[in-house]
Amino acid sequence: MRTVLPVMLSLKPLLEMEKEDNFKKEQLLHGMQNLPISVQIEKLKTRIDMIGAACESAKKVLAETRKSLLFWYSSRSNNGFDR
Repeated sequence: MRTVLPVMLSLKPLLEMEKEDNFKKEQLLHGMQNLPISVQIEKLKTRIDMIGAACESAKKVLAETRKSLLFWYSSRSNNGFDR
């Protein structure tokens, strides 16, 4: 039986990704600094909803890819190509 390993999704080192993420957070928050609190909250809620939608979409893509890979592996092993 084969083990399916996770695929590396980025070539960037983790520290570089964290620095970039922190910079983007600071940039986002700095741009809203002078807005009224209620507007800041609404903008952040909208951003969170967008991120949630992107995550759901990514989950669906990963699930479909997983199904395709499992189908491919099972068809290979059923045809005697499992090596």
